[in-house]
Amino acid sequence: MNNKWTISAIVIVIAMIFCMFWMMHVMTKPFKQTETVKVSPDSYLVIKLSGQIPEFSQVLMGFFGQDQPTVFELKEKILKAATDSKIKGIILKPSGVMIGYAGAHELTSALEKFRGTGKKVYAYIQMGSTKDYFLCAGSDKIFMNPSESGGLLFTGVGGRLTLMKDLFDKLGITMYVAQAGKFKGYTDLYTKNTLSPDLKSNMSLLFGDIYERLIADLSKKRNVSEDKMKWIFEQREDIFMTGKTAKSYGLVDSLVYEDDLYDVLNIPKQKRIPVSDYQIFLRPNLGDKVAVIYAYGSIMPNAGNNFNTQTINAKDFKKTIDMVKDDPTIKAVVLRINSPGGSSLESDIILNQLRKLKNIPIVVSMGDVDASGGYYITTASKYVYADPYTITGSIGVVSMIPKFDKMGKKIGIHSEGITYGKFSDIYDMWSPMTADSYNALQKSTESIYTEFKGYVGKSRNMTPDAVEAVAQGQVWSAVRAKNNKLVDEIGTLDNAVGKAAELAHLKTVNVIYYPKQRTIIDVIMEQRFGKGALSSAIEHAVAKEMGTEKAIELKQLISDDPRQMLMPFIPEF
Repeated sequence: MNNKWTISAIVIVIAMIFCMFWMMHVMTKPFKQTETVKVSPDSYLVIKLSGQIPEFSQVLMGFFGQDQPTVFELKEKILKAATDSKIKGIILKPSGVMIGYAGAHELTSALEKFRGTGKKVYAYIQMGSTKDYFLCAGSDKIFMNPSESGGLLFTGVGGRLTLMKDLFDKLGITMYVAQAGKFKGYTDLYTKNTLSPDLKSNMSLLFGDIYERLIADLSKKRNVSEDKMKWIFEQREDIFMTGKTAKSYGLVDSLVYEDDLYDVLNIPKQKRIPVSDYQIFLRPNLGDKVAVIYAYGSIMPNAGNNFNTQTINAKDFKKTIDMVKDDPTIKAVVLRINSPGGSSLESDIILNQLRKLKNIPIVVSMGDVDASGGYYITTASKYVYADPYTITGSIGVVSMIPKFDKMGKKIGIHSEGITYGKFSDIYDMWSPMTADSYNALQKSTESIYTEFKGYVGKSRNMTPDAVEAVAQGQVWSAVRAKNNKLVDEIGTLDNAVGKAAELAHLKTVNVIYYPKQRTIIDVIMEQRFGKGALSSAIEHAVAKEMGTEKAIELKQLISDDPRQMLMPFIPEF
């Protein structure tokens, strides 16, 4: 007993010491970042990228390895450098970048504007993927490692579902699903061993369109024929293309070791400015403005964990909407949506909040994904832009309730209780699903789907039959979504901002961004240093490192609301 208490005490002390050092670190870090790096004439901005590049982050959490800039921050710095007379060019060095193609397209569009000022962009690849190369393709010159150990891996485009029916059968888990929309294949994960023909056909069209767009873009930027680029993706012999091979294909221009790159370009060390050190100060926007609101992540209720920055919830969203309503200088809103959907109720609450922006035109700019619940809130808009690489649609609803009664029989767990009410056992995982409960769940799912379609029809000025033809849970590429009248135009976030200013009759475009970014200290202060704040921060970091965040998210989605507007798969580009 004494040993047990001793071990517990040691663990508590270690945890307290960890928290103390952590607090000291994050308390002092903001002061360390206040130094401004001196930029001398003819300097180059060096952009080294690797790992996850989120589009936007509400909370800055440098202690947990999130010093990586967001797409939002990178884009702002690139555009600032374009007008900075002391910045002569950019050195781009991506390696193992994890980013959606729409987010990558925002960056390449900013780089094109930078080059449009007459400045140069040079890229260097040591070991790169398709995404890395996509970021580099429009550069003035691409350098690559000459070693046989270096490599460029072109994989392709696609998406995959992990089907778990056999596993669930073995474990004795039954996932009861109600589905509205025959293409709404999210439930296939738990109920089937093969993709349904409808979903498979829909996915083939979607990824075929994106693949063709990728081939066309890379071919144009590198002045290589589309046939040859497609051959490289589909017919080449080597998995990893060495520098020599890549150069022979016309993919890179010159081979050089990274240590020698700056000598070749004649850029001394003092002329290289790391992008993390390049400061930008957004000017106070005076006069009438366009508010850009980022809606990034799965849509789910707030669970008291303000450190999960990749979710959208109605509580926090309302704070942003209230700030926009209270600012009389905001004349238009651009809603930048990057979401596969989530809770149907939370989506509806957010939609209602957007409707309160009366007399303010709302333009939607779609990111990597604007589907299901994401498209649901899109219906508040007056005009919709999709990025060329956007995945959208998935207009449908699924409901899921797991039952473990068969598992209970296998492992000797028996459930027995006294209940009153027809549906009193609906959430008891150890009791079987009754026919009445399942039929009621299906009826509720169909009702939400009908409401969803009604909002789409009203927003897009489409008849019920026209909506039904493009709904049913089908997912669409940007081109097909435009052809199906689900979006108005294909373009970037900047295009959407321009349209919003036009609808608001603004002569000049001043932009203000929401939600306001906060440091981790701000969040802890808001929660009055409660232990929940610290534990949720640590839990979030551990979950991210251990790869369990998606599992936790799914569990929370089901427990909070079994009725979901979710896209059926995760794109794997």
